[in-house]
Amino acid sequence: MKIISSFTLLILLILSTLYLPSSSAQDYNTQWNLPEGAKVRIGRGGITEITYSPDGTQLAVATSIGIWVYNMSTHQGFPLTMEIGWVRGVKFSPDGETLASITDRGIQLWNFATGKHKFTLTGHIEGPTDVAFSPNGRTLASGGTWKDKTIRLWDAATGRHKLTLTGHEGSISGIAFSPDGKTLITSESYPTKVIRLWDVIKGRHKRTLKGHKDSVYSLALSSDGRILASGSKDRTIQLWDPSDSNIRLWDAVRGRHKRTLKGHTGQVNTLAFSPDGKTLVSGSDGFSGEDTTICLWDVVTGKQKGSLIGQGGVRSLSFSPDGRTFASAGADGNILLWDALMASHKGTIVGHMDASKSVAFSPDGLTLATSGGWADNTNRLWDAGTGAQKGALTGHTDVVWSLSFSPDGGMLASGSRDKTIRLWDVITGEPKGTFVTHTSNMSVAFSPDGRTLASGNYDKTIRLWNVITRESKGTLVGHTDSIDSVAFSPDGRTLASGSDDKTIRLWDVITGEHQQTLDGHRSKIASISFSPRGDILASASWNGTIFLWDTETLTLKQTLKGHTSKVNGIAFSLDGNTLASGSNDGWVVLWSVETGELNKMLIGHTGGINDISFSPDGRTLASCSWDSTVLLWDLTRASSITDKVR
Repeated sequence: MKIISSFTLLILLILSTLYLPSSSAQDYNTQWNLPEGAKVRIGRGGITEITYSPDGTQLAVATSIGIWVYNMSTHQGFPLTMEIGWVRGVKFSPDGETLASITDRGIQLWNFATGKHKFTLTGHIEGPTDVAFSPNGRTLASGGTWKDKTIRLWDAATGRHKLTLTGHEGSISGIAFSPDGKTLITSESYPTKVIRLWDVIKGRHKRTLKGHKDSVYSLALSSDGRILASGSKDRTIQLWDPSDSNIRLWDAVRGRHKRTLKGHTGQVNTLAFSPDGKTLVSGSDGFSGEDTTICLWDVVTGKQKGSLIGQGGVRSLSFSPDGRTFASAGADGNILLWDALMASHKGTIVGHMDASKSVAFSPDGLTLATSGGWADNTNRLWDAGTGAQKGALTGHTDVVWSLSFSPDGGMLASGSRDKTIRLWDVITGEPKGTFVTHTSNMSVAFSPDGRTLASGNYDKTIRLWNVITRESKGTLVGHTDSIDSVAFSPDGRTLASGSDDKTIRLWDVITGEHQQTLDGHRSKIASISFSPRGDILASASWNGTIFLWDTETLTLKQTLKGHTSKVNGIAFSLDGNTLASGSNDGWVVLWSVETGELNKMLIGHTGGINDISFSPDGRTLASCSWDSTVLLWDLTRASSITDKVR
């Protein structure tokens, strides 16, 4: 393996101290390659795959915003390149000199010592799904999606396309070379659920392995090439209950089934053999059932050696070359290090996060709150100026859909899919109360006087809660579908609700009576917001349109068009002159309320926008995204897009 020069190592260490402050309070904050107009990024991106370097000193991490490299002695990390983009996977060449990354643009090969880009391999109809180096490092194999269905072989030194293998009927989910490099093994997730063996020299299909009952999601080959493991979804006709979610062990030489390992209750989407081939570790991601465990198996006997918990959905596993440690990466953003012999936790690398569904500024503008995601249900409080973490609010057991600060800033409400609304003390982080609702709480909002909390619910109802007594004040019924957003008028007299039934309803807060229904949207309503003066109500829908309503005449004033997908969040600036919107198209857009014109576009996330929030002074906008990051935008520096877009 090529040795990294002392000068290069020094530069990397300096970069790691610049990008990643060592204090635990700032482990999530990074200033690396911020997009134009952004001043802080919270989170280093959602993790898609991890892999140890061949010498075991580094861990490469593929994320939704790029590639990170962690020193396994210090656990300090740095970005491998300055390129921002969604990376679906990473693989080292056997000598450790080259790192291959999977992106929508193709396969990118990097000089690992310098971070210099070597070349990009393109040819698949869509971005590849997986890659593998041959044992001698001369060939790289890549698999395509269901639109492509092919396996391509490339010269790893020159990037020249060598061969295309056809025969799969769906997306390629896993690739592995035999130790002699003569056989290539590939798995298919859907529809045939098979594993195929290929003669690399002759470019022909050799054998098909059948046995899984559902999509094959993971593949691993022992170091001696004798045992092949495949992990699957494996459901039965009992649709409510995953059946065996099994791992099957195959004789990789003869192509015969050897053993079925049963233990997971959810799909097995990642596997890794220990270097000696005696132990197999498997992980489930929690999306098909509640299984988020890591299982250790004795390959010889087929018996389970242990089961590890602590990860919020396991996405990737990798053994260190010495076999003493293995790492697991979760949907919760944590990288956990495990003692392979003792089957015990030995360390955690933090900095990556789960994707938040909601973001909110405190009334004084000093604190930013983000909601817990699908895998990590923890609400977090951040310093709005620096992005340093101030606190973690734990208690929810499922994704948190919505957050709302009380008007005095002392309390935070969070509504969750776990059928509870929780109240938190912002200063201490302690829970102050819980409302049990018996349904998923899609949206929560405090009244202007802070005495009432409204919740819009999946069961088509709105509930009003007395914040002081913690008692229900009543239920508002009228919508015919789930309610995704609720908002109080500034005077507190009216509550507006936006629903999947494509209507907005206005309610008298005192009497609970329905006052008016606003029709016009042709798609589900995702978000609503009153202007600070209360004269305008904005509503955003799944088809990308935003309506501005005159609350006096209850007529439509403006239709804002520009987004190409569902608009998840809208918010007015404090002066009411600007409306911000965030969409699944990945754009944050600032609109003129008076003219309806698109004034500015903030581009920097690599995934859709889940929510946005203005700071009280209107100078900062926060956006949270599928890419598992939060960006704080300095609106005084964000440039106009008039001469840049369209």
